[in-house]
Amino acid sequence: MVSLLHQRGYTQLYLYSGMSPSGLFWRFEIGEMKGGSWPTDKVLVSDTVQDSGPLDWSVDTDSLEQLCQRFIEHYQLDKPKQDATNRSYVQWFSELSDSMGEDELLIFYADYPGPYEERLRSAPGYNPDWDS
Repeated sequence: MVSLLHQRGYTQLYLYSGMSPSGLFWRFEIGEMKGGSWPTDKVLVSDTVQDSGPLDWSVDTDSLEQLCQRFIEHYQLDKPKQDATNRSYVQWFSELSDSMGEDELLIFYADYPGPYEERLRSAPGYNPDWDS
């Protein structure tokens, strides 16, 4: 969905996601970059994907396009603004997303070593000193 939002011009959005300490749940944050840097304190949604408790904007969606539109409407996103400072992030994110298998989750952090560590090192605009 974030890749589709980028394609629709919402290039200021980022996804920061990973595994909970138990390793049982996928946590995520979708926010707005500041000057091409992420994560930031401009978080739109932060949640954990579990077996129950769907997010309001993700209920009963038939397609990725519908999910994306519901997200835009739910968070009342302003009209997209092309931001050249985020272009390298958008390209990096798109390539990373395209390389993932259908059953894979995008993980940037966990309590165990893994390839996510390299993903963050190569991420344009990633601020390793951020403490959310």
